[in-house]
Amino acid sequence: MYSKEEFKQLKVDFWTKFGIYSQRKRQKKGLDKKWLLYKTDIKGIELKFDLEEKSCLTTIEIDLRQSISNSYIEKINLLKDELKDKTDFKLEEQDLFLAGDKYVYRYYYQLNDLSFKNKDNWPLIFQFFFKHMLALENFILENKDILKE
Repeated sequence: MYSKEEFKQLKVDFWTKFGIYSQRKRQKKGLDKKWLLYKTDIKGIELKFDLEEKSCLTTIEIDLRQSISNSYIEKINLLKDELKDKTDFKLEEQDLFLAGDKYVYRYYYQLNDLSFKNKDNWPLIFQFFFKHMLALENFILENKDILKE
């Protein structure tokens, strides 16, 4: 069991090491060293990494408070088969409320039964995060014009 301060430091260490890992891998692939995440250039669509107690996720989140959100969902549903070919994980979908009364629709890949609290799991989580966020990022970049129509 971690104290609040130890848990906070563990998260900082995890994200710092993942940042170093992903920057190196992105540079080897000739990519910008930073992920798109909030800078998708599509209002109301963000890419996110998420750590939960016993799982981790890479997501496309659509802010359902945006008037165009249903159009985004329809277009992604038509295009999502492209994502199925890029990974052996199932692309999941759900709508949910987040803290701060934010309502989103989420497309995501999820890796279960690994806790980031166990540092031995970090290499597997890093690999999962990198591969699946890269697939989501490429999907957004390749389909940006269609989504913005």
